[in-house]
Amino acid sequence: MSLTIKGIEGYTVVGRLGDPEEQNLYLVKDNATGKLLVFKKIGPEDEEKNHHEVKISMAVKGKSPFVFSVTGPVVFGDIVYLSMPFSKDGDLHGFFKKFSENKEIIPLAQAIYIARSLLKGLQTLHTMGVLHRDIKPENIFFQNGKWVFADFGGSSQTVSGIFIGDRDHMGTLDYLPVLFSPWDEDAVWTQSLDIYSLGLIFFWLFSSFPVHTLGTKVIQNFIKTEEFGCVSAKLVERKKVFTTPPKPIMKLIHGMFQWESNSLSTEECLKKLQCVSPSVPVVTARSTTSEVLDENKGVDESKDESVAATPVVVAVAAAPAVAAVPAVVAAPVVVAVAAAPVTPSVGVTSTAPVVSDVGSSSNTT
Repeated sequence: MSLTIKGIEGYTVVGRLGDPEEQNLYLVKDNATGKLLVFKKIGPEDEEKNHHEVKISMAVKGKSPFVFSVTGPVVFGDIVYLSMPFSKDGDLHGFFKKFSENKEIIPLAQAIYIARSLLKGLQTLHTMGVLHRDIKPENIFFQNGKWVFADFGGSSQTVSGIFIGDRDHMGTLDYLPVLFSPWDEDAVWTQSLDIYSLGLIFFWLFSSFPVHTLGTKVIQNFIKTEEFGCVSAKLVERKKVFTTPPKPIMKLIHGMFQWESNSLSTEECLKKLQCVSPSVPVVTARSTTSEVLDENKGVDESKDESVAATPVVVAVAAAPAVAAVPAVVAAPVVVAVAAAPVTPSVGVTSTAPVVSDVGSSSNTT
């Protein structure tokens, strides 16, 4: 018997998505339009604690092209579900995984574009009083040609002094500072912790390696010294493929890690990111022409047609990218596992989520 949702009408359940242990994401087809949607199970309609994700998701809907837009809440039986478009192009973790599997370096121009998009999305959230509180690659999707923040299940919002959210949510430990204890009764989540989590993603984005997996000691040494040497030594030792980020990017990431004091705001991060503007041709999926991605003549991020329809479609430049700041040149690619040079990826697309449980035994919610 096929997987079903109690009380559902007008939709066909195709299967489950996401973590099999949670079993709260369903891929469904709208029978009227034929479009695929995702239904996220929130919980019983009469329990107020289950409503904060719906409230925040609806509050941020349409506020930024870099924030995931849900369709809205739906109720089947007495259970609330959050309806959202199906993101067939996957998430940022899948994007990273493709480059890692192919032993390729993420092109600097593409990394800057993604970083700028995420900072603009987070800027919108913080301006609205929203703290994401669970920023990680798995919660960043590729939707309508843009990288967007998604999954506000752990988020909070403060409006006119009124708190909306789960005060007990602690985020994902791999993306939290080692000295921050979410179990501490006095622990307070601030914008600086969102910035810190995004800084770890930037470290991965600009070095092509998940630096946080090297251990907290490596991150702490970088915070103390602002030197990439402690990181590169570990990567060379482990024969990993990586590249050294430009110095302005290192300064930016270092500033994002100062969560206890002197933390950077999203506005300050965007200004620092402008210090690196490589003129690398980027070929869009809807055009055969090349567009230069820089601050003065860049891709118009407000229009879908100016962005590749797949996460990465990058032309191989004839020469290495050179930063806009005269004193900064593109760092050489360091490859510890092969003598041949690593070239930027061409036409890599992140994998779509895996659909499972189709035609399985009856599962009724």
